Amino acid sequence: MVHKLVIASMIAQGVAVKDVSFVQQLVHLHEVDYVEDYVEDYVDDDYDPDTGKGERPTRPPRPTRPPRPTRVPGGKGGKGEEGGTTTAVPVVVETPLPTPAPTPVPTAAPTPAPTPVPTAAPTPAPTPVPTAAPTPAPTPVPTAAPTPAPTPVPTAAPTAIVGTATAYKSCDGVTAATTCIKGFDCVDGECKGVAKKGQKCRDNSFYKRTPNSGAADTACKPGLSCKGYVYQKKWGECKVVPTPAPTQAPTPTPPTPSPTPSGQCVAYSGSEAVPTGQLPYVGMTACQTSTYGSISYATRALTNSVSNRWSGTCTHTTQGAGTAWWVQLAEPSFVDAVQLTNRADCCGERLHNVDILVSGQFCANTGSIAQGATTRFNCASRLSGNEVMLRSNTGNLITVCGFQVYGA
Repeated sequence: MVHKLVIASMIAQGVAVKDVSFVQQLVHLHEVDYVEDYVEDYVDDDYDPDTGKGERPTRPPRPTRPPRPTRVPGGKGGKGEEGGTTTAVPVVVETPLPTPAPTPVPTAAPTPAPTPVPTAAPTPAPTPVPTAAPTPAPTPVPTAAPTPAPTPVPTAAPTAIVGTATAYKSCDGVTAATTCIKGFDCVDGECKGVAKKGQKCRDNSFYKRTPNSGAADTACKPGLSCKGYVYQKKWGECKVVPTPAPTQAPTPTPPTPSPTPSGQCVAYSGSEAVPTGQLPYVGMTACQTSTYGSISYATRALTNSVSNRWSGTCTHTTQGAGTAWWVQLAEPSFVDAVQLTNRADCCGERLHNVDILVSGQFCANTGSIAQGATTRFNCASRLSGNEVMLRSNTGNLITVCGFQVYGA
């Protein structure tokens, strides 16, 4: 209905305006259509404006009116200059506004990197203290030229000793009396002549009577002896002196021993070797005045492999006056020392105050030998004999766990 009203209005206007161009009419119709579209969009079918019933629609925003056509001066039908023409402006189709781009979320500024701690400037190396110039070595004091050793005064040649000792006299060349007369030689401490083997000679019976004789040709040479000389009656003859037989070492003769007590003796039956200087066990016979039990026989102590705990290598007598233990040697010998081992686990006093005798000759006393000790007893001097005895001075029984005798 509004459209019709608009058209009618336009016709009325066309009647009133006789010179309106066709283009102007089209522009007007376009404006009318534009207003009609706006009104239609605003009118709601459910709303009655007369009664006010229905829901009143929300008025939309009024659209922008398109621009009117510009009149050209001199066109027809206008109020401008005569002869002007109205030029229709072309219908501009409204370009829809672009959808505005969403405001971008600002990018968070990156966390600034921490300002690095500036590296400390290195401590400048200290300027080295200049090395002091070495103290120049002092000029050595020149070594004084050594004082030349004085030329030694030559020792005056000793005054020659004029000897006075004749043949067969003792000599050493120290004094005139011990220096041989010229022509004789001092050999082995005696003045000797020059007579050879088989030549005539005089013995000392002549030279004693003639102490100043220089007759070296009638005294025999060293190693010869004048045989058969009779003073002023018969010449002797120089002969070889026989070499005497060497004197043999005396065989030790055992002294008369003190009476050996009766006892129980057992011959050594082993073969143990002994070091140099120790008399051998082989050939020995061990005895004791009594035997305790059945295993404490006298030869148990004859060993260098000593065991000083009972029963080990220990002997054992019973008590009683004159208690003794002894060894008969393989042969008469020289004795320098005796070594004894005392029992360790018990009864060390049994070997106290015991005399050591070599074929009745006193060698030493055991004193208070320590329990379990091995002690060497040296004789005051070398003794000879064929028996070594231990004899108690207290009447106590005797126990000995090791025995060695040293000598030759």
